[in-house]
Amino acid sequence: MRIAFAALLALVAAPAFAPAFANEDDAARYETCLLLVETDPQSAFDSAALWEREGGGAPARHCAAVAMTALGRYGDAGRMLEAIANSTAADDTALRADLFGQAGNAWLLAGDAGRAASNFTAALLLAPDDVALYIDRARAMAMMGDLASAETDLSAAIARNPQSYTALTLRAAARRQTGNIQGALEDCNAALFIFPNGAEALTERGLVHALEGRRDEARADFLAAINAGGPAADAARDALALLDVDNAQ
Repeated sequence: MRIAFAALLALVAAPAFAPAFANEDDAARYETCLLLVETDPQSAFDSAALWEREGGGAPARHCAAVAMTALGRYGDAGRMLEAIANSTAADDTALRADLFGQAGNAWLLAGDAGRAASNFTAALLLAPDDVALYIDRARAMAMMGDLASAETDLSAAIARNPQSYTALTLRAAARRQTGNIQGALEDCNAALFIFPNGAEALTERGLVHALEGRRDEARADFLAAINAGGPAADAARDALALLDVDNAQ
């Protein structure tokens, strides 16, 4: 069974963005627009579009992109975020990196892994030590079936932050899928040392145990993941059902 790299994907909704506002009224309008996304994304989009026509600039377009993400218009959001990043002053590297990263996540949600990877690469050129960007690009590479490149990016993330539970868990998945069972188990154990009740790492370790024929250990991990709850609990439940089917045969 394959653990979905996208399961840990962070949505673009209400991301960090720190443009230079022309005045305090624009700053307040931007914050109000983002808050509206959480309760009524269509109204937030309409408000942002009106604001842009009135000269709201990048803050208005950014709120519109966030609203489009909330509305499931991921491709439109990705295109707008790319445009904002490309039009941002070249010397504002931190902001441009953040925007390219948000565009990449929008394209991941849209299912366009290639365009997502291109945006993450653009972001990493501006912020080469950003752990989250390496993890995000690894997801894109995994979606394209390039698990070797995904593992390379995850190793880069871990080198910069050895305590990254997410990077360790995803690298375990990549290693398991490419046959590096011992490496996968080591990553799972390292992730669980950081977060003992992590359902994702428990599920992944259960899959490793199952591949090695350690059914009792696999069952224990799957049950622990189910008890931990969260999105990974469903994957653990499915894996446990398959394990029971195999036992019955």
